[in-house]
Amino acid sequence: MTYLVFEQDQYAAHIWTREADAFPSAPTVIRGRDKILRIEGLNLILPLAAVYAGTALDCAVRSVRRGAAGHLAAPHLAPPPAQCGHLRL
Repeated sequence: MTYLVFEQDQYAAHIWTREADAFPSAPTVIRGRDKILRIEGLNLILPLAAVYAGTALDCAVRSVRRGAAGHLAAPHLAPPPAQCGHLRL
């Protein structure tokens, strides 16, 4: 048995997987939009980017443009991507 808890304000998942007759006292924590959850008992491979796709967090991150040198610049004032239109940022 596995429990997943996803954070609302950052790309992160807390994973508790039952071992023998008990759950661990602390979860395994996966952080980062580019990370992938792998839960063997469920045969599950799940990118965190897919979990957060279309959420306010994802839309806010994707609405930040990059400057000329590739550095993050201030968020632009253009509307967010179409799939984010129904979300409040």
